[in-house]
Amino acid sequence: MQLKVTEEIKKQVVQQVCHPGESINAVAYGALMDNSLGVMILGTYFGAIGAAITASYHRYGFIIATNEGIRVVSLNSMNTSTIKEVYEIPYSEMTKVKYVKGSFKSHFVKFNYGKQKYKLVLREKAGRSIQNQKENVQYMVQMLTNLQASQKVA
Repeated sequence: MQLKVTEEIKKQVVQQVCHPGESINAVAYGALMDNSLGVMILGTYFGAIGAAITASYHRYGFIIATNEGIRVVSLNSMNTSTIKEVYEIPYSEMTKVKYVKGSFKSHFVKFNYGKQKYKLVLREKAGRSIQNQKENVQYMVQMLTNLQASQKVA
């Protein structure tokens, strides 16, 4: 059982979920959060139970940026070497992309995918065991900022 996320786990995840010959641009540890109003109300008004239910809508793991979109690989919290779920989100289906710079070197990207609202949370620091986190986060932020700018023009 592995509780810590490491560079080895990052490499294993990429190898397991990416297709042969697929172009991988960046891989960073982060979270995908359901940003819908119902989830936020639940977490706000129902105390500890609401917070526990709301936490289940947060998917922590590796965010993989490819040429076609992002792939969110949710890891099992009790054994981080085990993949829980994989979400593929094509750039062409992301709407209302909005980047927000957070404090303490964190970055937030809000977007819609289908009828759902999501927030991607990326931090430049993810522990010493994950290499190039800062560079990968900066690359993803630049890609998503470019997507936001192209949506404003269209």
